[in-house]
Order: sequence, then structure tokens, then C-alpha cells
Amino acid sequence: MRLTVETLGVIPIDVDTMNVALMMSGKDFEDNVQIACAVRSDVEAIITRNPSDFTASPIPVMSPSDLLDVIA
Repeated sequence: MRLTVETLGVIPIDVDTMNVALMMSGKDFEDNVQIACAVRSDVEAIITRNPSDFTASPIPVMSPSDLLDVIA
């Protein structure tokens, strides 16, 4: 976990981000929170084991194995 945090970082979350997530049309609130955080933090990609849950994301979505391929 420490290597992940040091390498990839952690995006802060606040009330404004939660409100953005609440207004999103996605079916899953937690996924909407991740998308809202990613958009507000201007990240390059969202890394998830469930890319199909993020089809509405304006941020590119990658699986962990895709990420490993990119950074290899």
C-alpha cells in the first residue's frame, strides 16, 4: 500500500466533490465520487478492476494490468 500511495498519490475529497458526484447521472454513487475526484484533480487516468463501471467517465479508464503495460 505504501508504494502505491507514494507512486500514484491520493486525491483529496471534499464536500464540493461529493456534491458534484451527487449530481452525476451514473448509477453508482461511489464510482461517481471517483470520477468527480479525478476530474477535479485533472488526473491522466482512473485505475480500476472494473473499467466497465466507468463508461461515462470523461477521464480515461484503465485496468491495473493495462497500467502495468503502460509503465513497463
